[in-house]
Amino acid sequence: MRSSNPLLRSLLVTLATFTLATAARAHIDVENVADLALKWDFPLEAGVTATPVLANGLLYASSWDGFVYALDPNDGSVVWSFDTGSGLIIGLPGSVMVDPNGNVCFGDSFAHVWCRNGLDGSPIWDKSVGTVLVDAIWSGLATANGRLFVSVASLQDVPCTNGRLLALDLATGDPLWTLQTVPDKICDTDTSVECSLDSECGVGGSCIDGQGAGVTATVSFDPTGGFVYMNTVGCFTFPSIGDSETIFKIDAATGAVVWKTRVNDPEQFGYCDGDPNAGECGLCTDPNAVSCSATPCAIGTCKNKCDGCDLGSSSAYHDFGFLNGPIPVDITGGTILVSGSKDGTLYALNEPNGSIAWTNSVLPLPVTPDFAGFGLFNGPITVAEGRVHAALYEFAPPTEPEPDHLQAFDVETGATLWTDDIGPSWSGIGFNDGVVYAGTNDSAEFFAYDAANGTRLAAFALPATTVSRAIVEDESLYIGYGIFGGVGGVRAYTPSSPANKDQQKCINTLNGNFAKVAKAQGKDICKCIKDGAKEKLIGTIEDCITADTAGKVAKAKQKTVDKAGSDCTDPPDFGATNPTTVNQVAMAKELDLIHEVFGSDLDAAILLEATSKDASKCQQSAAKQLKKCQDTKLKEFNACKKAGLKDGSIFSPAGLAACMGQDPKGKIIKACDTKLSDTLGKKCGSAVIATTFPGGCSGSGNLTILGQCLDRLVECRVCLGLNAADALNRPCDAFDDGLTNGSCP
Repeated sequence: MRSSNPLLRSLLVTLATFTLATAARAHIDVENVADLALKWDFPLEAGVTATPVLANGLLYASSWDGFVYALDPNDGSVVWSFDTGSGLIIGLPGSVMVDPNGNVCFGDSFAHVWCRNGLDGSPIWDKSVGTVLVDAIWSGLATANGRLFVSVASLQDVPCTNGRLLALDLATGDPLWTLQTVPDKICDTDTSVECSLDSECGVGGSCIDGQGAGVTATVSFDPTGGFVYMNTVGCFTFPSIGDSETIFKIDAATGAVVWKTRVNDPEQFGYCDGDPNAGECGLCTDPNAVSCSATPCAIGTCKNKCDGCDLGSSSAYHDFGFLNGPIPVDITGGTILVSGSKDGTLYALNEPNGSIAWTNSVLPLPVTPDFAGFGLFNGPITVAEGRVHAALYEFAPPTEPEPDHLQAFDVETGATLWTDDIGPSWSGIGFNDGVVYAGTNDSAEFFAYDAANGTRLAAFALPATTVSRAIVEDESLYIGYGIFGGVGGVRAYTPSSPANKDQQKCINTLNGNFAKVAKAQGKDICKCIKDGAKEKLIGTIEDCITADTAGKVAKAKQKTVDKAGSDCTDPPDFGATNPTTVNQVAMAKELDLIHEVFGSDLDAAILLEATSKDASKCQQSAAKQLKKCQDTKLKEFNACKKAGLKDGSIFSPAGLAACMGQDPKGKIIKACDTKLSDTLGKKCGSAVIATTFPGGCSGSGNLTILGQCLDRLVECRVCLGLNAADALNRPCDAFDDGLTNGSCP
């Protein structure tokens, strides 16, 4: 849905053009991508939505905090950083560009261009190219033949600015030419009329400033750099005028337009309130005027779409156009330019003349005065091995049903090849060695897919959602994460290697102590519930479960720290390595589970033996058996893991994650199915489920369904806990009940 925040509304995640020819060739492929392990993490307090760039032996990352960071790609340490000062407003949503001399150039949200020495960050030149708080540079810059190309669009949509493309001298920053994409002034009664004076606009008309047609994406080039390819977008607070929603071929030396193709009709200022199907109309500011444009309202009055509305209202101009592309691609018979539009269509234009080669309308065009919102094709697409890969977002309001949000298309014809759903996404698409990478706005993770057939190969948990395009170079994968402010950063992943004996000992030690801390915490919880039910507590049950009155939890936690100090001198590159994390997660897992079962307030949920003896005994027995169920699941996980590490069959996070749920001797079934069912049958036969178990299973219709539900809660918490303690990526939502249904978020 459309946000009331214009900064969010204007979000663009855009990167330099990516084709197969530019993909780095590193040995991460469909066979081993699931075995990637975290190499390092560089956390920030703002998002990194742009593609990291590896050059000069450094990894460059630009952030919404306004900084550019040059990192050591081996360990993520900062070699140098530079503050543009733009972090107050959005910062740096676009990527760093590295020029042929190894210098780095980038633009910020204050419409300022910076070029600096790539090795040490020292200044070369900088230049303002717009008005602060009006103009912004959302994308990475681009260079060819000594020219630096800068795309300018609105910082926000109130007001929109005049979109334009600037060519600067790469060495000095001196301006070479500017191509503006809308007229300086137009008539509000007919937006197709350019004007200088009100009198040129007819009765009641006004000559007003033109707005829109922002250039939000990095431009691309033909192989010689002699021609520039550019796309424009619209503006949701102003009609689509001039060259909005247009694909261009431009002479790189002069800025002259070779051809341009507009993909949607221009807009007028108003719509007919008496006839929603009549199309658009100009504004009659003179009540005596018969009409004010070529399309007056036959029924009703011509209403301004934004009269008296704020950014949160439903009235808006359609704001179609392109946030990404275009990508030049050689196909059979010539070259095409491929672009995905907010309007729901993927376009391919013939490079010589801009005629349509093919289109694929994934969703029908929204009907005016409906609004595209962030649009369907939002993040940068990728073309590789004859396929166009795209992540899709949604219209505002979303269509029902929504399409799958990751799709592949045949680049020759535009035909859809495969789809899968990752949730609405602004993500740029990464590609390397047959693997497609995409993030999602729905959850804090990114995905790896077999590019040929759309099979999901792996999912990797992140500290925040990501729309950054992943890159793979030098046998490592790099990706930014975080959108806007708050949590953000950059991560590096690398293929795992088998753990040696010392590393196996470290993993086994920490996972063993994870189970011991969880067991101690679980015993404390059961005792507190029992004492609370018998009215033996001085304080509350909630206070008791974290008080550790006997000190057994603290003792188990200290053993984790001590054993890690002696057994983890050579930490592995996967699995549990941090004793503090292990202890915290083990405790949290137990506390989370008991609240899942009985609700957020145990003192309100736990029944007293004095007044509800049978139901109280049921609660106590169920809590005790659930603790045993958890303990058994962890014990079997550790047994599987220890055997696999020893025989070499487990050498990666994916191998560890596969141990979840393994039950070769039926011990989990015995503890979590047979004995749990027996306990419920013997102790809870007369209990009212909704009041005895007022948590996540309160709606269970009978004791059999209750047992299944309780086991699902245990599965969820064990999975989430092991993911956190061992840095795994097991999809817990599917693990707990076999369905991706939000049952284990």
